[in-house]
Order: sequence, then C-alpha cells, then structure tokens
Amino acid sequence: MRGIIVDGYSSGRFLARQLIDSGVTLIHIQSNREVPDAYRGGFDPGIYKQNIVLEELSNFDRLDFGAIDFVVAGSEPGVFLADRLASHFKVAGNACSSSKLRRNKAEMGKALRRAGIPSAEEVVVLIHGTYPKVPSDWYPVVVKPAESAGGDDVRICNDYGEVVDALEHIFSKTNMFNLPNVEAVVQKKLYGRQFMVNSMTQNGRHKIIEIWEERRIHTADGYSIYDREVLIPSNFPESRAIQDYVMRVLTALDLTYGPAHTELFLTEKGPILLETAARIQGGIDGKASEFALGQSQISCTRNLLTDPDWFDSQLKNEYAPRANLMLVNLISYNAGVVKFSHVKDTIAKLPSFHSSFGILLPGAPIAKTVNLLSKPGHVYLVNADIAQLECDYDAIRRLEKNGLIYELENEF
Repeated sequence: MRGIIVDGYSSGRFLARQLIDSGVTLIHIQSNREVPDAYRGGFDPGIYKQNIVLEELSNFDRLDFGAIDFVVAGSEPGVFLADRLASHFKVAGNACSSSKLRRNKAEMGKALRRAGIPSAEEVVVLIHGTYPKVPSDWYPVVVKPAESAGGDDVRICNDYGEVVDALEHIFSKTNMFNLPNVEAVVQKKLYGRQFMVNSMTQNGRHKIIEIWEERRIHTADGYSIYDREVLIPSNFPESRAIQDYVMRVLTALDLTYGPAHTELFLTEKGPILLETAARIQGGIDGKASEFALGQSQISCTRNLLTDPDWFDSQLKNEYAPRANLMLVNLISYNAGVVKFSHVKDTIAKLPSFHSSFGILLPGAPIAKTVNLLSKPGHVYLVNADIAQLECDYDAIRRLEKNGLIYELENEF
C-alpha cells in the first residue's frame, strides 16, 4: 500500500509512524518550503520514502508515484493541499470546492447558518476593510484570526478599543503557519461547558470516537490558557445532543472522509460550534488514549486509511473508556531559559502519571504561557479512581506555582 501524508507535523508524525509500521510506503509532501516554527522540532523527513516540497499546485504534473491508495492531512496547514491531491490521484477525500469551509472559521459560521444549524453570533473583518462596530450587548467578545490554530492570537476583549488593538495586532503579522492574516472574526463570547469531539467519516457517514470536556483559564489581559481535558464516557447525559450536533456540523462543512477535530460550547441553548478541523487532533501521540480506551484518533485514522472494511465494523460501537483519562497542560508563569527540568522527579512519581509530551529540555527557551502554543508540554493522568486523578491534577498545579517543575535562568 502506498499513501501520501501532507504536512505530517504535530500529531501527524505519530500517524505517519503508525502507517509506516503497518507496512505502508509513505510519501511526505510539504505545502510550504518552510516548516512552521511550532512544528519544526519534531519533524523528521528521513522516515519517509520521499519528502517533496510542493508550494505550487501547477507542480502536480511532476508527481509520478504510480498508484496511490490514500491521501491524508497530517496537520492543519495541509488540509487544502490534501483535498487537491486526493482529487488528483482519484482517491477518497473531501471536495476541493468546499475546502475553505473546513479551514476558515468565518466560512464555517456561514455554512452553519445556511444549513439552519445554531452558531455563534459574529462579524467578519478583512485586513483592508473598515472595522465594524460591535453590538454593545455582545461584550466580552473573542477576536481571532480566521485561519490559524492552537489559540494563536485569540483575545478576549471587553470594549471596542481592545477589539481594534486585537485586530491590528492580528493583521500586522503572520499566523502560526507563516501565512499572512488577511481575515479575522469577532465573536460574541460563548458561555457553558466546553468540549472537544474527535470523529471519523467515510462516505459522508460520521462516527464519534472521543468526547473530551475541556477547561481553560482566562487571564486578566484577555488570553485563554488551556488548562485540562478529561475524556468523557459516551453515555453521559448530554452526549446524544453533542454527537447529533457535531454530525450535522460535519455534513454542513461537506466533510465526507477522514478524521475531524471539533470544539464547541454546550450553552443553555444547546451546543454551539467554535471550530472544526478536517484532521486529527494536534499535539497528541495517541498512547494514553490507546491505554485507557483501546484506541485513539491516530490509530482509528490508520485503520480507516488501510482497511476499507474497518469503518463499517465499528460504526455501531460506542466508545467505552476502561479508565479515567485526563490531559493536563503545563503552565509557565514566567519566561526565561530552562536550567533544569524536574518532571521525572515530581510529576512522573504521581500515582496517576501515564506519560508526558513536549517536555522542555535544559537550555530551551520557555515562554510565559498565554495559549496552547506557549505551554511547556503536557502530561497524561490515568486512574480508575477519579478522586486520585483530581488529587494528582491539584498536585501538578501546586508544583507549578512553587516553581518546582522547571527551574529557570535568565528569568523575566
């Protein structure tokens, strides 16, 4: 079997490894010559049969690989190109004509409203356009780039002056994928419980494979820090409403094949979309989910791509965690350079500790945490006892506040 992964960064590198270990001859294609800074450290082109930089769609005529069995986006910047390559090689994929619905937050909202699906109140702002007035009863509002990820330049604004400052900041720079910000969204802030939903789709049929409840910490200067994510059993009270809503969203976005990662709020009026990404969840390796659940979105994507009968065999099965699972995003309250990392001597000795991801090594710069991109790693906690899980979470936050996880120098 021969396949293509586009921009196999972040979680995509773990998907690539599972595919290669399954016997797939895997070709990697970069949609941009420069690997985005956030992904550069973990990218290893040496694991692939070939690594090709394809910045221009006109270069398709030089892609002579013979038969290709699948194309998949490994990370967010690869979504557009993956659609086009799937069409070019005539393999399963999502329609190129609707790619923007699955990549642009402004277009997502429009698609939901056309389909009569509840969505957030928002206005779209173009880089050279006039900044619109925001209804006074919307505040606070969330301002964010239309095409980025990981909380990049997302700000909570309490008045029009803060909105203008946030927009000017967004339009003055590139996004995390090194692409210019030309469009932004000003959205009335949603309230309620926040969830992440991972799914798989084949021939327009959708299957929910994980639901996580997410918690964030909102700072006084408008940033949203990712706190923790807890895997929720499939039979919790609001599950059916969330699953039905997500499936409607995926259909409205014309997502007919592959993995998707959806974030939403469960408000007093029901679920409301934040965004959907037509790829696997970023920043995960799948090991903790496979331990607690028997599968992960990474392993499910591998199965979908390599076994045409897998989806039908799983369609009616509800996921069932065998243990409680929590992802804890680490928080740094200061910036500087890592002198020592004490994760092995502290967090790794907690009763629920399973694994860690993205832990910084001595000599690495560390930023003050303001979003997902600036967190200094995360850890997975797994335990049959939910009380022990909560106790270990509290222990991690105490360690952080006392400066006992990372020892810094040149601190500021």
